[in-house]
Amino acid sequence: MTHKFKIIPPIQGVASVSRTAVSSNDVLFSFKYLVEESYNKCSNSKFFTDLLGRFKKYSTIGWQGIRASGRHQWGMEKMPVGQIKHTAKVECLTPDVKDLHILRSSGDNRVLVGLQEQQVFHIFFIEASFGDISNH
Repeated sequence: MTHKFKIIPPIQGVASVSRTAVSSNDVLFSFKYLVEESYNKCSNSKFFTDLLGRFKKYSTIGWQGIRASGRHQWGMEKMPVGQIKHTAKVECLTPDVKDLHILRSSGDNRVLVGLQEQQVFHIFFIEASFGDISNH
């Protein structure tokens, strides 16, 4: 049986989000440079469900809340690039980048490794199993 799909035209009259709608305190996540090997062996669906909740919380508290929070709670810390155990390299990093930024991906100190650029946190690695990305 052949299925025919209907192409839905763009919605007319819907305003797009303007750049002014995003404040400097808004936390935006980018997965463009995410290294797939850092998470693809994880079959723990609860981890990923909890991670979505963390993304929402980070977006709710904003960069000011992240800066005010402790590093093992909702805060951020630096990690020298040399401490990353993962063999896959991030294509966008240049040799002048010495430190990456760490956010917690769960309440048990597994991490998101990336780099903050203005409001955007570019996620490079998701530590799905404790100790996969770095020695804590």
